Amino acid sequence: MKKFFRKMIAYVGIVSLMSGYIVASPLTANAAIADGANAVNMIGQYASDGTTLDYTKGLLPNDGPNAIGLDTASDVLYQASTQRYFISDSGNNRIVVHQADASGYMSGTSPLDYKADYVIGQSNFIGKYAAALNGGLSAPEGMTFDDGALFYVADSDNDRVVAYNMDSFATGMSAEMVLGHTDFTGTEGSSTSQTGLYHPTDVTYGTVGADGYLFVADSMNNRVMVFSMVALGNGSAAAFVLGQSDWTSNTPAVTQAGMTTPTYLDYDDMSDQLFVSDTGANRILVFDFGGGADLSNGRAADKVLGQSGFEANGTGSGLGQLSGPKGVDYDEDNNRIFVSDYGNSRLLSYSTGSITDGMSGTLEGQEDFLGDNLLYGPMDRLYIAEDYRVVVIGVNGGASVDAIGVVDDTGYPMVHDADWANNGPGSNSFDSPRGVALDENGHRLFVSDEYGRVLVFDLNSSNELVDYYADQVFGRSYSIQGGDVDTSVTSVEDSTALAYDPDGDYLYVADGNRIMVFHAGGDTNLAEASFVLGQSDWTSNGAYGGGAFVAAANNFNGITDIELDTTNDRLFVADVNSARILVFDVSNLSSNLNAEYVLGQGDLNSVGVGVAAANNFGFPTSLTYDETNGRLFVGDGTWNRVLVFDVDGLDTNNIDADNVLGQVDMTTTGFTTTAQNKINIPIGLEYDSGTDRLFVAEAGSERVVVYDTDPLTIGDGDNAVNMVGADNWANSNGGRANPVQNGLNFSTSAYGTGMAYNTVAQRLFVADVDWHRVMAFDVAEAGTPDAPTLCTTSNLSTTTLTVGWTDNASDETGFTVEQSTDQASWATATGGTVAVANASTTGITGLTGSTTYYFRVKATNANGGSAYALCSAASTTANAAPATPTLSSPSASATGVSVSPTFQFSSTDTDGDDVKYVVELATASTFLDVVRTFDQREDATGWSETTSSDWVAEDTPYGGSGDLNGILAFEDGGGWMTLVYGESGELYEYDDSSWSEITGVTANLNDMTEIGDGDTAVVGDGGYVAILGDEVFQLCSGTTTENLNAAHARSGEDTIMV
Repeated sequence: MKKFFRKMIAYVGIVSLMSGYIVASPLTANAAIADGANAVNMIGQYASDGTTLDYTKGLLPNDGPNAIGLDTASDVLYQASTQRYFISDSGNNRIVVHQADASGYMSGTSPLDYKADYVIGQSNFIGKYAAALNGGLSAPEGMTFDDGALFYVADSDNDRVVAYNMDSFATGMSAEMVLGHTDFTGTEGSSTSQTGLYHPTDVTYGTVGADGYLFVADSMNNRVMVFSMVALGNGSAAAFVLGQSDWTSNTPAVTQAGMTTPTYLDYDDMSDQLFVSDTGANRILVFDFGGGADLSNGRAADKVLGQSGFEANGTGSGLGQLSGPKGVDYDEDNNRIFVSDYGNSRLLSYSTGSITDGMSGTLEGQEDFLGDNLLYGPMDRLYIAEDYRVVVIGVNGGASVDAIGVVDDTGYPMVHDADWANNGPGSNSFDSPRGVALDENGHRLFVSDEYGRVLVFDLNSSNELVDYYADQVFGRSYSIQGGDVDTSVTSVEDSTALAYDPDGDYLYVADGNRIMVFHAGGDTNLAEASFVLGQSDWTSNGAYGGGAFVAAANNFNGITDIELDTTNDRLFVADVNSARILVFDVSNLSSNLNAEYVLGQGDLNSVGVGVAAANNFGFPTSLTYDETNGRLFVGDGTWNRVLVFDVDGLDTNNIDADNVLGQVDMTTTGFTTTAQNKINIPIGLEYDSGTDRLFVAEAGSERVVVYDTDPLTIGDGDNAVNMVGADNWANSNGGRANPVQNGLNFSTSAYGTGMAYNTVAQRLFVADVDWHRVMAFDVAEAGTPDAPTLCTTSNLSTTTLTVGWTDNASDETGFTVEQSTDQASWATATGGTVAVANASTTGITGLTGSTTYYFRVKATNANGGSAYALCSAASTTANAAPATPTLSSPSASATGVSVSPTFQFSSTDTDGDDVKYVVELATASTFLDVVRTFDQREDATGWSETTSSDWVAEDTPYGGSGDLNGILAFEDGGGWMTLVYGESGELYEYDDSSWSEITGVTANLNDMTEIGDGDTAVVGDGGYVAILGDEVFQLCSGTTTENLNAAHARSGEDTIMV
């Protein structure tokens, strides 16, 4: 029978470095903790560019102006010659200017955006304070241009109108003229005179005959002042007054010549008509100066809208009625005016071709509007200054099509449901951040705040910030959305504490009197929670479940903090108003779960505060858990202490604490000093298991103190060893009244103030509640060296590479390099222990080819290790293929070879790896029909076979295929014993020329094997099959034989091939 043999080399991979894994460099070399040291990073407060950190600010997001948001928009103006929109942002004491495109679109078309391009009244986009000098404004409202280069603003709270020369237009430009005052000192105030103003709210320009005039709505004087443009200058006297008969009167009147709080104006140069929104009288007055009509003091109005006559001032919602109208704007292309009917939350338009008293208007728009002034602008769009935004509607379609002042997380305008100033909270800022949790393996930071949001920030592989913008949000549709919401499966009303479970990728969110459990993966915006604890449904959030107001194992009365024991699948909940800690088994998590045990009370139905002791609490405010030693730390705000419980194997209620910090014993409660062993209202806790340190946030002293809580040395009343946020033990937070880089500002009611320890970078995230920011501090153990930076890999081979770094320490004695293939499990690399100072590289050996590795390095000395510097991921090179095996015997085309030949071959490997071989058995040189394979990588024993063989050489680790060394064929010699196995177990032998049954031998039906005399035979299934030399026989009916060719034998029924 022909035997076929072939040899192949192993395949290998390609040398490469991972390209999709970018590690951001840390901001500084991570350092050991130092009392009073500055924070090294922050989220929440920024300089005028909106991105540079500003540690001197502590504003609420809505208090902080920016280039996008508005705080009480009151007017919109368009300058066609420059394609610019001017928006009066009264609450921020400024005018913001947006550059439009050639068609007059303010935003939404590339490259335009929703950010203002210029600001007037402030020197930058974050300024907001009122000022009276020529560069400042105070609650500016209406605006207009004259027919030259001057731009006028009704500077309402400064009781003046200021004018800017637009030939020198720039951000922060100064006004060059003032009306209502004689100069820009701001000392004159309001007055009722020919030169004075009292809270002017609008200004418009128009010509009467050939003369130009500036009309000013002098609102609190109940009049409109008319200034001639001839020789107009600082403190100029008005030429005429409307609404009053003289310069010193300001009495409101509902008459044809009187006014009651006029607010906004517009002038139609085509028909010489002045429209005055007489808000207090619920009407629009129309003065017609066409046809040579006179302009004189106390001149009567010609027409009235909103009322049937000049003596009426009632309100109504009919189309001929108005209620507190404000904005008015003229559309000269269509001879109509638009009116913001504020009290009726609607827009009306009136044809001005033939005005009659009390005529009906036409309803515009399909939505509720609360607009101040408005603008009919390009593209048939109405721009409505409405509270914290400018709404843009298509006049003919009526629906809102755009909005300025509020954008969502993607940068697009929020046309609906936008009721917050300055673009709301923002995805990079907070309203009193509370909960902080860290996903160290998934590289995410979770922060909750009082807007009812949980913001999710993606981190780099060192778990440090890559930017200052949240990537996802829980509890709201958008990160900028704040305010009250209905209790539901998606909404978070009062997010306080957070806890993250890496095993199930669950985020636990304390929300009032319930705990929502979200799956933290995927799209989180408005995600539904998976489970709820403390309530029986998704729409309830009452104390004790909102029912009988009775404490039970499944409800809460005010949650201040939550903490997870991920080793034993337990959740600890600080139920503050019940003075207890509930312990839940969350291994089989479900909604409305019952607690298993309770601390602080005798049973799960008891509540109430007793006296200070080792087994109760005055006001449990905060929690943290020591996974290594099974200890639960509980902050007790009322009694100014932290209790330490051994809860490893907890199986009973109301156990005693083992230790106390902040007090010398379990019964002492007072706080009289800021001494090193005292705690002043603990409101937040965090634990570092690597160094057995406890971080305690103190509300009373506005600092974070650090305790060494080694379980072998901890004692009652121990001194703290370090602090953050203050620089000495006696001075609390240093008496800082304003935000600083090394200060903190905690509210005494901010229970469960969040902290999260980054074990890789050895940095502590702290929710700085009252300064509305999250701070990051270097807190590596005192005395440890500064961390290295700029970790790199080079000189990659199959099994080795070089790790390099920048040494930033002066007191290190060595370095440790650790390696990982998954960034979860780390071990010291071979060659990674560097026992000398000032080193910057080391060679790593013992690696596996074609494998991606991650490396990190830390500096070490007798006090411990620094934070880690992480390298970019790197892949070792693939193993080279071994040489093609060389066959020694049998030789090609040999004959008379034994049915069990011994193959002799050899191969070499350039990597020095052990060479393994693979044999394939085939009956044809094409090897399309491989009937058996032997793989030495799986079975290291030797092997010989009675059929043709194909040998493949591979090294360790293995790669792909190489080239054939040729197909070698040889003939067997025949003449050996061949057996036939019967269907019933009988056994026949063929000896040269005849068959004979072998007796006394047991045969089993299953597989075949070659046997000798007296051996046990294993019999194949079906037929009588024999193999003799190069021929195959089938024994029929146990009596005759039939010679079959090999193909027939392989495909025939009930035949078996070896």
